[in-house]
Amino acid sequence: MRHFSFVFILTVLSFPVLRAQETPVPEEKYYTPETSETPTIQKFRMKKEAEKQLERVKILSRWYLGADLFGRSDITSLDNNYRYLFKSFPASTVDLSFSGQVGWIFREQLAVEGGYAHSKIHNTAVLNTTNKGGFRFSNDGNAFFLRTKFLIEFEKMGLRRPGLWIGGGAWAVPNSGGERDPKGYIIYHYDNRGAADTTYVSSKTTIGDDWTYGLEASVEYAFKLNEWADAAFFIRRHWGYGTAISTELTFADNKKVNETGFLKSDGTGWNFGISIRFMTGIRRGELKTYTPGNAGPSPYRSRTDL
Repeated sequence: MRHFSFVFILTVLSFPVLRAQETPVPEEKYYTPETSETPTIQKFRMKKEAEKQLERVKILSRWYLGADLFGRSDITSLDNNYRYLFKSFPASTVDLSFSGQVGWIFREQLAVEGGYAHSKIHNTAVLNTTNKGGFRFSNDGNAFFLRTKFLIEFEKMGLRRPGLWIGGGAWAVPNSGGERDPKGYIIYHYDNRGAADTTYVSSKTTIGDDWTYGLEASVEYAFKLNEWADAAFFIRRHWGYGTAISTELTFADNKKVNETGFLKSDGTGWNFGISIRFMTGIRRGELKTYTPGNAGPSPYRSRTDL
């Protein structure tokens, strides 16, 4: 009996402890305030979303104003390299030039542009001597051009995207006529015995008095700067027709005229540089909302961004 009483008392005393262990501790609740966008952040976000949505709308056509900065390399021909006085031909010279143009792009695939370039055609001959002298003359530098280009990528027609454009064009150069100031060199030749022989080279340069023309082939990589501007790196090959500038060279050994030769340039050479274009008159295609009584064959209508 005493043993049973002891077990009963022990069971009664341990019951509150078991209840305390089984009772769950209530979780603490924290209040997290809701954050809201400031008007500035909201405006910026909405602007970005609108720009992304606008980029997905195909462009029907757009106009642009552009400016090019490029180096021009003219190839000069010489018909008589007397006594090998000049370095190997054809010789070339590089000069900094610029141009401005107006262009039109159709469905981001075909472009046509025309404009004016200040790009001089040069006559160049470098002496094959230690003083590195030579002749270098140029025309007035006025030229007009018209070219067309085609993007060689067809999967996303109508969307502005970077890509490689190939094209061709034509140039017209108005020449004013007239002459350039003459220039001359005295060149000494020494034989094995130390005896000197003197050659005097003089020049007479004339500018053509008629229009000359040329053709070009071009390759450029164009990419988008922002919604209203593009940039491109380009290289162009020119073939000229008609002599734009001519230099007659007279060679005299020991004051006795022996031979003559001609330097001629027609605009044949290379251009390489960068172009910046600013967009205007963008016409976009957008999905047309149909209403009863407004049914048409085309699901698109156009819009112009000025």
